[in-house]
Formats: sequence, structure tokens, C-alpha cells
Amino acid sequence: MNICYDDSLYQNLLLLKKALLILQIGVPILVVFIVILLYLRKKKKKKLNIYKYTKRLSIVGILIVILSTIGLIIVDYSNKLSNYNDCLEEEELMYLSKQVTLFEPKIVSAPVKTEKEKLKEESKEFLLSDENIDGEEIIVRKEEEETLPEEDTNEDKELIQKDFSDTLEKEEKKEELSKDNYIYFLNVGASTESFIIEDDGHFGLIDASYNNKASFILKQLKALGAEKLDFIIITHAHMDHMGGLSKIIRNIPVDTIYIKNPQNENSSYLMTYHQMVRQAEIRGIAICDVSDEICQNFRLGNFNIKLYNINYINSKNIDGYNRSRIENTNSLCTMIQINNRKIYFASDIGNYFGHNVESELSKEIGDVDIYKASHHGYVTFNNSQDVIYNLKPEYTVITNPREQSDTINRRLKFANDDYKKTYYTPEGTIILHIDSDGTIDFKQ
Repeated sequence: MNICYDDSLYQNLLLLKKALLILQIGVPILVVFIVILLYLRKKKKKKLNIYKYTKRLSIVGILIVILSTIGLIIVDYSNKLSNYNDCLEEEELMYLSKQVTLFEPKIVSAPVKTEKEKLKEESKEFLLSDENIDGEEIIVRKEEEETLPEEDTNEDKELIQKDFSDTLEKEEKKEELSKDNYIYFLNVGASTESFIIEDDGHFGLIDASYNNKASFILKQLKALGAEKLDFIIITHAHMDHMGGLSKIIRNIPVDTIYIKNPQNENSSYLMTYHQMVRQAEIRGIAICDVSDEICQNFRLGNFNIKLYNINYINSKNIDGYNRSRIENTNSLCTMIQINNRKIYFASDIGNYFGHNVESELSKEIGDVDIYKASHHGYVTFNNSQDVIYNLKPEYTVITNPREQSDTINRRLKFANDDYKKTYYTPEGTIILHIDSDGTIDFKQ
């Protein structure tokens, strides 16, 4: 079972929890205080039946304590089910830990660059090797194989049938769009993200959604003709952004994974970062630690890519829920530039608990053309009016359903009189192309 709370509901639960704690502690103290007052008053009025009043007060106090205790248990259990507003299912949180053990990771300081001929040889060796574990059918191995692994749900099949009708006709799309740079905002469901970058036969990936969406992403890559990934950017260690990583790197060669410093003790998800590095190390994938300046700027074909928010906010000595929110604030953000256009991927960055990271970064970034809204389009701690005013996008992509987006849409239109359109990935995979003259073209 999995419940996702929005920020306002969590704040109400937090207030309820505080109120219940006050009742649990305060009522017994109040009862004792009243009994003492009654005893002192009895000395003056001998007819006062202190035993009767004490008994009634004690019963009421005990009932209130019992009810407040039950309430606290329900609130705490609900927060565990909600998994800190990130919709992280327990089986997925444990997915990597079942496969690898914690270790001291070996970090390389720069991307590994390979020549085309060598890459083809490595790709062929990978596909024929025993490293393709668990006996799974590798999607890039057989062009005619179109069936899903047994673990995929009926929902996955429906999504694939809906979204791949466009990408399987890639050549027709290219005739319409004229050039070969594309960004695919994948429909991997609500409140989760994965994006494919393509230019001149090279491919990259930003985030990997949940584990049960990995097959969908791999099929998309196969449909596009991707034989390998030049890079994967993992913005932060929540399973709605990196849950599918393990399966993806088992099934397609990858040159480099870009992540924040996985040895930084300020990370509240240090073990998850370690496991990610271990999985990559087993397969010879370079880990590029973005604290190294060389890992903050790179290219994919004609795309210029720059990573932001590379430092950590301290997340030690705080409770589990807040740790999850701090991990959001520590998200890597990605700026992609091509043909004088700017596409900004804000991941889950926000202004949490006095850390105005999202607002400060939006000032640094300034005007953008296309904005992938922060934290799937939520607005309590993210996408504030000042952030959107600093960015002034013409187009926005939101990874939550349309009906949850009234507030952010009002803010977008208020910030830019020339605002054009908002797109929603749950309505279908979105294909973005920017022509050499800067013309923006969306297909959905």
C-alpha cells in the first residue's frame, strides 16, 4: 500500500501530531493540578466530595491520553505509508540493497571518452556477455522482440501502445521537424520522471523513473535506435527518479553517470548513492562527481549541457520526512542550450525549511524558453511566483496530471504575458525539436 500526501496535507498532519502530543502530556498534568486545587478547597468546604471529582477527572484524562496515543500511532503510520511525499514504495527502496552491499566507492573525476569503433566492440561484447543477469531478454539484443518482460503490468502495455506509435514512426517525424535534435519527455506516469536527449545519433538520459518503468524506457530507446547512452544524469536519490537505473544499465551500455558527491556525509541518502556507484563500477561505467568542475559542463552533439545546484545542504540530525525534503532541495538541475534556446530541468528543487535554494538558483539562471517544472508541478514548497517570474518561460512541461496544475498555470501566465502553453507528460510522451533558426516545435 502506498499513499502520497501533498505538502498542505502534511503540514496539517504535523499540526495534528503536535496537538496530540500536547494532549498526551498536558492532560495528566492538568488533572493533577485540578485535583490539588480541589484538595486545597476541601479544607475550606468540608462538604466537597473530592473523591467523586477526582475519579471523574481521572477517567476523562485517561480516555484523552488513550485517544491521543491512538491518534499519534495513526499519524505516524500514515506518514510511513506516504513514504515522505515521494511515492517511494518499500519494495523499490530496498531494490538496490538486495542486489549489492555497501562499499567504499571508487570515484573517477571525469567522463570516460571512447572512440566509435571501440564503443561498437564493447557494446557487442556487453550484449553477448553473462553480465546481462537474471536471464532477462535484453531489449537491444533482438530487433524483432517486442514483448514485455513478465514483470510489466497491463498499465505499462497500455502506455507503450499509446506512446510508441509516434516514436516508432521516427523517420516521418524527422521529415516534419527537418533536423535530428530531440528531447523526449517520457510518459512514465504521474509524479515520476525520465527524459531522453538525442542529437546526431547520440543519446543521453535524465533520470530513470521507477524500477517498474525501466522496460518502458528501454523500449523507447530501442525504438529510437539507441545502441548505447553517452550519459545518464541522476538528479537525486529518490526512487521516482532513479529506481529504474539498475535495470537500464544492465540492458544498455552507458559511458558516464553524473551524480552529486556520493561520499558527502551531508547526503541523507548516502547508502543509495554508494549502491548506485557499485552497480556502475561492476559494468565499467564512469561515475562523474559533479563537485569536479569538469563534470559540470559537457556536450551531446549540438546540445550544450550544464549542471547546477552542485553543493549539499546539511541533512544530518533531522527526522526522516525532512531528510527526504532536503534530498529534493539537493537535486541536480540541468540546463540544455541549443540554437539559442534554453531548456531548464528543475528536478525536485524547492525552498524547504529556510533554505531558499530554488529561488536563488532561478535568479542565477534567468529567462528560459522551456521549463520542466520543479517537483512534478507541486506549488507548496516549489514553483513559487518569484521563481517563475525569474525564469519567465514560454512553455512548461509538468509531470503531473492537468487537473493538479491550476495554481502553477496562473503563476506562469502572470509572469509572462507571452506565455504559450503547458504540456503534461501523463497525457502522452512529448517530443521537442528546436530548429536551426530557434523555432520550437512540440509533438504529443
